[in-house]
Amino acid sequence: MNKRSILTKENYKQAAHKLPKTVHEIAVVIGIDVTIILINEYRGRSLEITKAKHVSSRNKMNQLAGVIGREAATKLSIAYSTQRRIHVPQCREAFVFLRNIEILKCFDSLTTGKGVQLAAHQAVSKISLDYGLMERYIWKILKCG
Repeated sequence: MNKRSILTKENYKQAAHKLPKTVHEIAVVIGIDVTIILINEYRGRSLEITKAKHVSSRNKMNQLAGVIGREAATKLSIAYSTQRRIHVPQCREAFVFLRNIEILKCFDSLTTGKGVQLAAHQAVSKISLDYGLMERYIWKILKCG
């Protein structure tokens, strides 16, 4: 669980209010489904958006088209034609929000779910190890949850 989260259509809706404005602007251009793919592949990086006049520029556009499709890459290129690059946000706030929801569900499952139920401190210890977070931080998430 201590791995990089991915955005899905379901959790996109759940965390939409935590996503940066740029993500919503990109979604208007290429659609939510393709925006999700773009975020999962390129978040936190800049993409060169060019008219593909040079070989290196064509290669970059082809690489982008390989991930999000030729139509979406063309739409991005047209929509952001006045810019050389666009930055794909990390969406850190949204991913922390989604992770915290997951932690709350995990805690509930460990302490009240079917099968062996753990005491709260045992559940927090396990979650701490699973997510690579300090126990104090897990308690804080549970308190604010």
